[in-house]
Amino acid sequence: MRARRPCVVESEEQCLTVAKRLRSACAERDLPYVFKASYRKANRSSGGSFEGLKPDRALAALERVRRELEWRS
Repeated sequence: MRARRPCVVESEEQCLTVAKRLRSACAERDLPYVFKASYRKANRSSGGSFEGLKPDRALAALERVRRELEWRS
């Protein structure tokens, strides 16, 4: 199994959903897991592509994942 993660924070709900699923899958296999997602993704092939939420919203989403899943920084 390859652990997948979002490339960029698109929403709080997306991050939380992915983090919960991956945490569960890794726990079932006794694997460690660290949730990682970029708050901004500027290396898109098109200048008009989605680069992520505004930094304060993206960081708030990552903080929510940490808080709700009780991960320590």
